[in-house]
Amino acid sequence: MNIQFAVKDNTLYLIEVNPRASRTVPFLSKASGVDIIAAAVKIWEGISLFSQGLVDKNGIGEGRCLTGWAVKEAVFSFDRFTGLDPVLGPEMKSTGESIGTGATFGEAFAKVQDAVNSRLPIEGRVFISVNRRDRETILSVAKELSELGFDICATRGTANFLFEQGLFPEVILKVHEGHPNVVDHMRSGRIQLLINTPSGRYSQIDGEDMRTEAVARKIAYTTTTSAAAAAVHGIRYMKMKKITVNPLPGSQNFDVIEV
Repeated sequence: MNIQFAVKDNTLYLIEVNPRASRTVPFLSKASGVDIIAAAVKIWEGISLFSQGLVDKNGIGEGRCLTGWAVKEAVFSFDRFTGLDPVLGPEMKSTGESIGTGATFGEAFAKVQDAVNSRLPIEGRVFISVNRRDRETILSVAKELSELGFDICATRGTANFLFEQGLFPEVILKVHEGHPNVVDHMRSGRIQLLINTPSGRYSQIDGEDMRTEAVARKIAYTTTTSAAAAAVHGIRYMKMKKITVNPLPGSQNFDVIEV
């Protein structure tokens, strides 16, 4: 089942429960090599999971990703509509999904970002603007990006925090602070990755302007520190410049042709 939750004022709400998994089941089947739909049909026909070899005599089964790692990413169509804020909420806005596989998490994540038209950069400048509660978490991300050769720029508050921790970011104005601001820098091609976790009235307005501009110019962006950390893994893999191609589970009978 697909379940949607919402949290407000420390109260957990259940929005909806769908007795289906039209996207999750195909993803798991591809990643594990187990046709989950076929297994379910066989159960209806009276063939147990044990008889299918999916569980042991104690009824315990263990799934594995045959490719090492598999990452599922949603596909959105925000770039089809000019000026649309790509902010997410409880409403379903994705128009599809893609899968990235690899021997490491970084490889799988980098591939799936490329597949959904959000390719991670391997050089350039990273803009960071996070709220106070995310500063400690984003510190390791900023340090790793700096070690990978990226120039770091940030809004005044974030920049001051990073400076106190030994980094030397360029200070860039927020949208409401004047010009040239972060959107101006994005338009001039000076920013290749955007990391933004806003809070407050002005931050929400700035965030909308930045996200809209990022979509229009196909600039990779994240709005959570966990996604920023995942992006570092992907960038580290991409900088190796070693792309591997693996057959999907179930396609081992096909010939592999080198081109």
